[in-house]
Amino acid sequence: MAASALALFSTIAAVEAGTLAVTWSDCGAKHATVTDLSPTTIQTGTTETLTGTGTVDEEVTSAHFTATVSASGVKLTSCEGDATTDIDCNLPLGAGKITVKAVNYPLAAGSTTIVTAVKTSSLIPASLAKVDVAIRATEQNGEDVICLDVHTEKQLSASADVDCSTAACPSQCECGKTACADSINTCLADATCAAAQGCALACACSDQQCALNCASTSGSPLALPAATCVNSNCASLSTAADVDCSKSACPAQCECSLTTCADSVNTCLADATCASSQSCAMGCACSDQQCMLNCASTSGSPLALPVATCINSNCASVQV
Repeated sequence: MAASALALFSTIAAVEAGTLAVTWSDCGAKHATVTDLSPTTIQTGTTETLTGTGTVDEEVTSAHFTATVSASGVKLTSCEGDATTDIDCNLPLGAGKITVKAVNYPLAAGSTTIVTAVKTSSLIPASLAKVDVAIRATEQNGEDVICLDVHTEKQLSASADVDCSTAACPSQCECGKTACADSINTCLADATCAAAQGCALACACSDQQCALNCASTSGSPLALPAATCVNSNCASLSTAADVDCSKSACPAQCECSLTTCADSVNTCLADATCASSQSCAMGCACSDQQCMLNCASTSGSPLALPVATCINSNCASVQV
Protein backbone atom coordinates (compact mmCIF):
# COMPACT_ATOMS: atom_id res chain seq x y z
CA MET A 1 0.00 0.00 0.00
CA ALA A 2 2.80 2.42 0.83
CA ALA A 3 4.32 1.60 -2.51
CA SER A 4 1.15 2.33 -4.40
CA ALA A 5 0.91 5.81 -2.96
CA LEU A 6 4.60 6.44 -3.59
CA ALA A 7 4.34 5.36 -7.19
CA LEU A 8 1.22 7.42 -7.73
CA PHE A 9 2.08 10.69 -6.12
CA SER A 10 5.82 10.90 -6.58
CA THR A 11 5.09 11.07 -10.28
CA ILE A 12 3.48 14.45 -9.72
CA ALA A 13 7.11 15.37 -10.28
CA ALA A 14 6.47 16.49 -13.85
CA VAL A 15 7.47 20.11 -13.69
CA GLU A 16 9.84 21.18 -16.41
CA ALA A 17 10.94 19.87 -19.79
CA GLY A 18 13.98 17.59 -19.60
CA THR A 19 15.11 15.17 -16.91
CA LEU A 20 13.43 15.38 -13.53
CA ALA A 21 15.14 14.22 -10.35
CA VAL A 22 12.79 12.57 -7.83
CA THR A 23 13.60 12.46 -4.12
CA TRP A 24 11.35 11.31 -1.31
CA SER A 25 11.21 10.67 2.43
CA ASP A 26 8.94 8.48 4.53
CA CYS A 27 7.46 10.56 7.36
CA GLY A 28 6.25 7.68 9.52
CA ALA A 29 2.87 6.01 8.99
CA LYS A 30 1.69 3.59 11.66
CA HIS A 31 1.25 0.56 9.42
CA ALA A 32 3.55 0.98 6.41
CA THR A 33 7.02 2.07 5.30
CA VAL A 34 8.13 3.23 1.88
CA THR A 35 11.34 1.42 0.97
CA ASP A 36 12.14 2.27 -2.65
CA LEU A 37 11.17 4.14 -5.78
CA SER A 38 12.74 3.58 -9.17
CA PRO A 39 13.89 5.07 -11.38
CA THR A 40 15.11 8.21 -9.58
CA THR A 41 14.66 10.32 -12.71
CA ILE A 42 11.92 10.64 -15.32
CA GLN A 43 11.84 12.26 -18.75
CA THR A 44 9.10 14.76 -19.58
CA GLY A 45 7.24 14.74 -22.87
CA THR A 46 6.74 10.98 -22.66
CA THR A 47 4.81 8.34 -20.77
CA GLU A 48 7.07 6.84 -18.10
CA THR A 49 6.71 3.91 -15.73
CA LEU A 50 7.62 4.19 -12.07
CA THR A 51 7.78 1.24 -9.72
CA GLY A 52 7.22 1.85 -6.05
CA THR A 53 7.92 -0.62 -3.26
CA GLY A 54 6.86 -0.62 0.37
CA THR A 55 6.02 -2.88 3.28
CA VAL A 56 2.79 -3.02 5.25
CA ASP A 57 2.38 -4.72 8.63
CA GLU A 58 -1.26 -5.73 8.29
CA GLU A 59 -3.80 -6.81 5.70
CA VAL A 60 -5.30 -3.74 4.03
CA THR A 61 -8.86 -4.25 2.83
CA SER A 62 -9.46 -0.62 1.83
CA ALA A 63 -7.74 2.75 2.00
CA HIS A 64 -8.28 6.42 1.24
CA PHE A 65 -5.48 8.52 -0.28
CA THR A 66 -5.07 12.30 -0.30
CA ALA A 67 -2.29 14.33 -1.90
CA THR A 68 -1.57 18.05 -1.83
CA VAL A 69 0.67 19.42 -4.57
CA SER A 70 2.53 22.70 -3.94
CA ALA A 71 5.13 24.85 -5.70
CA SER A 72 7.11 27.48 -3.80
CA GLY A 73 4.80 26.98 -0.84
CA VAL A 74 1.64 27.69 -2.84
CA LYS A 75 -0.99 24.93 -3.18
CA LEU A 76 -1.57 24.00 -6.82
CA THR A 77 -3.99 21.11 -6.69
CA SER A 78 -5.07 18.05 -4.74
CA CYS A 79 -6.56 14.68 -5.55
CA GLU A 80 -7.95 11.70 -3.67
CA GLY A 81 -9.37 8.24 -4.15
CA ASP A 82 -9.73 4.77 -2.69
CA ALA A 83 -8.00 2.96 -5.60
CA THR A 84 -10.91 0.57 -6.15
CA THR A 85 -10.93 2.25 -9.56
CA ASP A 86 -8.20 4.10 -11.43
CA ILE A 87 -7.05 7.30 -9.74
CA ASP A 88 -6.25 10.22 -12.06
CA CYS A 89 -4.45 13.27 -10.79
CA ASN A 90 -4.26 16.16 -13.27
CA LEU A 91 -1.52 18.73 -12.89
CA PRO A 92 -2.48 22.37 -13.50
CA LEU A 93 -1.73 24.27 -16.70
CA GLY A 94 -1.71 21.11 -18.80
CA ALA A 95 1.51 19.86 -17.24
CA GLY A 96 0.46 16.22 -17.26
CA LYS A 97 -1.62 13.39 -15.82
CA ILE A 98 -0.82 10.43 -13.62
CA THR A 99 -2.88 7.25 -13.61
CA VAL A 100 -2.54 4.37 -11.19
CA LYS A 101 -4.56 1.27 -11.92
CA ALA A 102 -7.07 -0.03 -9.42
CA VAL A 103 -5.67 -1.94 -6.48
CA ASN A 104 -6.85 -5.51 -5.93
CA TYR A 105 -7.91 -5.53 -2.29
CA PRO A 106 -7.16 -7.02 0.10
CA LEU A 107 -3.42 -6.35 0.15
CA ALA A 108 -1.57 -8.90 2.24
CA ALA A 109 0.91 -7.88 4.90
CA GLY A 110 4.47 -7.70 3.57
CA SER A 111 6.01 -6.23 0.47
CA THR A 112 3.87 -4.57 -2.18
CA THR A 113 4.90 -3.33 -5.61
CA ILE A 114 2.75 -1.07 -7.79
CA VAL A 115 3.39 0.18 -11.33
CA THR A 116 2.13 3.62 -12.33
CA ALA A 117 1.91 5.28 -15.76
CA VAL A 118 3.05 8.90 -15.92
CA LYS A 119 2.21 11.10 -18.89
CA THR A 120 3.84 14.54 -18.96
CA SER A 121 3.96 17.47 -21.35
CA SER A 122 7.23 18.46 -22.98
CA LEU A 123 6.30 22.13 -22.45
CA ILE A 124 5.73 22.54 -18.74
CA PRO A 125 5.25 26.03 -17.25
CA ALA A 126 8.22 27.58 -15.47
CA SER A 127 5.96 28.23 -12.47
CA LEU A 128 6.13 24.48 -11.84
CA ALA A 129 9.93 24.36 -11.79
CA LYS A 130 9.89 22.66 -8.38
CA VAL A 131 7.08 20.62 -6.84
CA ASP A 132 6.47 19.34 -3.31
CA VAL A 133 3.83 16.71 -2.67
CA ALA A 134 2.45 15.74 0.74
CA ILE A 135 0.83 12.29 0.58
CA ARG A 136 -1.26 10.77 3.33
CA ALA A 137 -3.49 7.68 3.49
CA THR A 138 -5.63 5.89 6.03
CA GLU A 139 -6.69 2.24 5.98
CA GLN A 140 -9.98 0.53 6.79
CA ASN A 141 -9.74 1.35 10.50
CA GLY A 142 -8.90 5.01 9.93
CA GLU A 143 -5.26 4.56 10.92
CA ASP A 144 -2.27 5.90 8.99
CA VAL A 145 -1.03 3.58 6.29
CA ILE A 146 1.18 6.08 4.49
CA CYS A 147 2.94 9.34 5.26
CA LEU A 148 5.19 10.47 2.45
CA ASP A 149 6.80 13.71 1.26
CA VAL A 150 8.05 13.92 -2.31
CA HIS A 151 10.16 16.60 -3.96
CA THR A 152 10.96 16.91 -7.63
CA GLU A 153 12.88 19.38 -9.75
CA LYS A 154 14.70 19.59 -13.03
CA GLN A 155 17.94 17.65 -12.95
CA LEU A 156 20.82 19.88 -13.95
CA SER A 157 23.39 18.51 -16.35
CA ALA A 158 26.27 20.97 -15.88
CA SER A 159 27.48 23.64 -13.49
CA ALA A 160 26.57 26.25 -16.10
CA ASP A 161 22.88 25.37 -15.51
CA VAL A 162 23.02 26.25 -11.81
CA ASP A 163 21.13 29.45 -10.99
CA CYS A 164 23.22 31.11 -8.29
CA SER A 165 20.63 33.83 -7.77
CA THR A 166 18.66 31.26 -5.77
CA ALA A 167 21.62 30.38 -3.53
CA ALA A 168 21.95 31.56 0.07
CA CYS A 169 25.46 32.71 -0.87
CA PRO A 170 25.52 33.72 -4.57
CA SER A 171 29.18 34.73 -4.57
CA GLN A 172 30.28 31.34 -3.21
CA CYS A 173 28.02 29.60 -5.72
CA GLU A 174 29.49 31.52 -8.65
CA CYS A 175 32.98 30.74 -7.42
CA GLY A 176 32.12 27.04 -7.20
CA LYS A 177 30.89 26.99 -10.79
CA THR A 178 34.28 28.33 -11.92
CA ALA A 179 36.75 26.78 -9.49
CA CYS A 180 35.03 23.40 -9.09
CA ALA A 181 33.35 22.88 -12.48
CA ASP A 182 34.75 19.37 -12.99
CA SER A 183 33.59 17.92 -9.67
CA ILE A 184 30.24 19.72 -9.85
CA ASN A 185 29.59 18.50 -13.39
CA THR A 186 30.44 14.94 -12.33
CA CYS A 187 27.97 15.25 -9.44
CA LEU A 188 25.20 16.73 -11.57
CA ALA A 189 25.53 13.90 -14.09
CA ASP A 190 24.51 11.47 -11.32
CA ALA A 191 20.86 11.60 -10.23
CA THR A 192 21.56 10.78 -6.58
CA CYS A 193 24.32 13.35 -6.26
CA ALA A 194 22.39 15.99 -8.21
CA ALA A 195 19.49 15.70 -5.77
CA ALA A 196 21.74 17.22 -3.08
CA GLN A 197 22.00 20.49 -4.98
CA GLY A 198 19.10 22.11 -3.15
CA CYS A 199 20.74 21.37 0.19
CA ALA A 200 24.09 22.83 -0.92
CA LEU A 201 22.53 25.99 -2.34
CA ALA A 202 20.87 26.65 1.01
CA CYS A 203 24.21 26.79 2.87
CA ALA A 204 25.24 30.22 4.14
CA CYS A 205 28.48 31.84 3.04
CA SER A 206 31.53 30.07 4.50
CA ASP A 207 29.38 27.44 6.26
CA GLN A 208 31.71 24.57 5.46
CA GLN A 209 30.01 22.14 7.83
CA CYS A 210 26.70 22.66 6.04
CA ALA A 211 28.27 21.74 2.70
CA LEU A 212 29.86 18.63 4.22
CA ASN A 213 26.56 17.61 5.81
CA CYS A 214 24.81 17.90 2.44
CA ALA A 215 27.48 15.68 0.90
CA SER A 216 27.33 13.07 3.65
CA THR A 217 23.54 12.76 3.54
CA SER A 218 23.34 12.70 -0.26
CA GLY A 219 24.04 8.99 -0.52
CA SER A 220 26.51 9.58 -3.36
CA PRO A 221 30.32 9.37 -3.17
CA LEU A 222 30.44 12.05 -5.88
CA ALA A 223 29.13 14.76 -3.57
CA LEU A 224 32.09 14.98 -1.20
CA PRO A 225 34.67 16.04 -3.83
CA ALA A 226 32.38 18.89 -4.89
CA ALA A 227 31.82 20.03 -1.29
CA THR A 228 35.53 19.79 -0.47
CA CYS A 229 36.46 21.80 -3.54
CA VAL A 230 33.96 24.57 -2.77
CA ASN A 231 35.08 24.69 0.87
CA SER A 232 38.74 24.90 -0.13
CA ASN A 233 38.40 27.45 -2.88
CA CYS A 234 35.28 29.48 -2.21
CA ALA A 235 34.07 29.26 1.38
CA SER A 236 36.01 32.34 2.47
CA LEU A 237 34.59 34.55 -0.28
CA SER A 238 32.26 37.36 0.58
CA THR A 239 30.38 40.26 -0.96
CA ALA A 240 31.07 43.99 -0.85
CA ALA A 241 28.84 44.26 2.21
CA ASP A 242 31.20 41.90 4.08
CA VAL A 243 34.39 43.87 3.42
CA ASP A 244 35.83 45.38 6.62
CA CYS A 245 37.12 48.79 5.60
CA SER A 246 38.61 49.43 9.04
CA LYS A 247 41.44 47.14 7.94
CA SER A 248 42.10 49.17 4.81
CA ALA A 249 45.02 51.58 4.41
CA CYS A 250 42.42 54.13 3.28
CA PRO A 251 39.08 53.43 4.99
CA ALA A 252 37.30 56.37 3.37
CA GLN A 253 38.26 55.24 -0.14
CA CYS A 254 37.29 51.67 0.74
CA GLU A 255 33.85 52.72 1.98
CA CYS A 256 33.33 54.77 -1.18
CA SER A 257 34.16 51.77 -3.34
CA LEU A 258 31.62 49.55 -1.57
CA THR A 259 28.87 51.98 -2.48
CA THR A 260 29.98 53.30 -5.86
CA CYS A 261 31.59 50.15 -7.26
CA ALA A 262 29.52 47.44 -5.55
CA ASP A 263 28.66 45.58 -8.76
CA SER A 264 32.25 45.21 -9.96
CA VAL A 265 33.49 44.46 -6.43
CA ASN A 266 30.90 41.69 -5.98
CA THR A 267 31.74 40.23 -9.39
CA CYS A 268 35.40 40.14 -8.42
CA LEU A 269 34.75 38.57 -5.01
CA ALA A 270 32.67 35.84 -6.65
CA ASP A 271 35.78 34.72 -8.54
CA ALA A 272 38.47 32.99 -6.47
CA THR A 273 41.38 34.38 -8.49
CA CYS A 274 40.12 37.95 -8.45
CA ALA A 275 39.11 37.77 -4.78
CA SER A 276 42.67 36.83 -3.84
CA SER A 277 43.81 40.33 -4.86
CA GLN A 278 41.60 41.96 -2.22
CA SER A 279 44.38 42.21 0.38
CA CYS A 280 46.63 43.94 -2.15
CA ALA A 281 43.99 46.54 -2.91
CA MET A 282 43.23 47.05 0.77
CA GLY A 283 46.90 47.90 1.26
CA CYS A 284 46.88 50.81 -1.20
CA ALA A 285 47.17 54.30 0.28
CA CYS A 286 44.53 56.95 -0.37
CA SER A 287 44.57 58.15 -4.01
CA ASP A 288 47.39 55.75 -4.94
CA GLN A 289 45.91 54.91 -8.32
CA GLN A 290 49.03 53.13 -9.56
CA CYS A 291 48.91 50.77 -6.60
CA MET A 292 45.33 49.82 -7.46
CA LEU A 293 46.27 49.18 -11.10
CA ASN A 294 49.27 47.10 -10.05
CA CYS A 295 47.06 44.94 -7.85
CA ALA A 296 44.68 44.40 -10.76
CA SER A 297 47.44 43.57 -13.25
CA THR A 298 49.10 41.04 -10.93
CA SER A 299 45.84 39.36 -9.88
CA GLY A 300 45.65 37.13 -12.93
CA SER A 301 41.94 37.87 -13.31
CA PRO A 302 40.30 40.10 -15.94
CA LEU A 303 37.64 40.93 -13.33
CA ALA A 304 40.08 42.95 -11.21
CA LEU A 305 40.74 45.83 -13.63
CA PRO A 306 37.11 47.06 -13.72
CA VAL A 307 37.23 47.32 -9.92
CA ALA A 308 40.49 49.28 -9.92
CA THR A 309 39.27 51.57 -12.69
CA CYS A 310 36.00 52.26 -10.92
CA ILE A 311 37.73 53.05 -7.62
CA ASN A 312 40.32 55.27 -9.29
CA SER A 313 37.65 57.17 -11.18
CA ASN A 314 35.16 57.61 -8.36
CA CYS A 315 36.94 57.26 -5.03
CA ALA A 316 40.66 57.96 -5.37
CA SER A 317 40.22 61.61 -4.43
CA VAL A 318 38.35 60.73 -1.26
CA GLN A 319 40.48 61.59 1.77
CA VAL A 320 40.27 60.73 5.43
